[in-house]
Amino acid sequence: MKRLLKNIMQNMSREINCNRLITIIFKGPAPALATIETLFHQNEENATYKVHLSYTGDHCLIIKTRLPDRLIDPFLSGLSLRLKRLELQRPEEELDILIIDQEKTECALDQDEIDLCKGWQVKLLPSGEKPRRPNPRGRIFLKKEADAFGSGLHPSTRLICEAILHIYNSGILKGARALDVGTGSGILSILLANLGAQRILGIDIDPKIIQTAQENACLNQVESKVSFTTQPLSKLQWTNVDVIVANLTPMVLLELLDAMVAKLNKKGCLVLSGHNLRLKNEICRRLKGHYLHMIKHLSSQDWSAEIFFRS
Repeated sequence: MKRLLKNIMQNMSREINCNRLITIIFKGPAPALATIETLFHQNEENATYKVHLSYTGDHCLIIKTRLPDRLIDPFLSGLSLRLKRLELQRPEEELDILIIDQEKTECALDQDEIDLCKGWQVKLLPSGEKPRRPNPRGRIFLKKEADAFGSGLHPSTRLICEAILHIYNSGILKGARALDVGTGSGILSILLANLGAQRILGIDIDPKIIQTAQENACLNQVESKVSFTTQPLSKLQWTNVDVIVANLTPMVLLELLDAMVAKLNKKGCLVLSGHNLRLKNEICRRLKGHYLHMIKHLSSQDWSAEIFFRS
């Protein structure tokens, strides 16, 4: 396998024993996807979970299953071992893998409004409904039924939004070019646009999530500032970026850290979340080698967020 890009965005649900939707998206050449489909069918007979497979028109194989909390780690570990045994060694076979472990959708569906941070609020709108008044200050509109991560319920989302408000108060966002890595619902891109960033690009591998993010940008009337792409960070032509925000799981964060730093300009700002407090020192150590130093740390329920600037 020439390249294996594993973007794993995990979000713990509020109930330990409730089933969580696991979506695995494989993007690559048809022979590789066929091999992976066969792999899942072979393991389906002995599995304790049901797997649903579907194809999209853009060379993507989508696999969905619902698992209780205790089975998720063994499922992902087993998947990793099986993928390593696959014979995908031809140079032309580039395979992108996105594993989304989302917060249980029903946790957001029973709410219409979610307090985000520092006076900001998320308003969840049913499909087809539009805001009654245009783009009020302090409110972000999101599609209620969407599966994309970033409703504002999870502590890591609230922490990184608070960190973004902190750099806004420092005047950094005015006219800024910003990257939102792992955009999900697009909530961070929308917040950046509302706070003065001039051009924002959100990145996510799942085309359906990108579509949701675009619809959310339109709901908030920031589509002139915000765009989205499924292009991997390593292939993105954007450079000399003022601000990068990323709410990612530890594995993905550490994997993409150097690539994110390479996109920053000489006075760039990096805002990170999605990991626990125990990983903070390791992130600081690695970024210190790039002359990026932490100037603000936020935490909640063992989740952590940091703001880094170049010295």
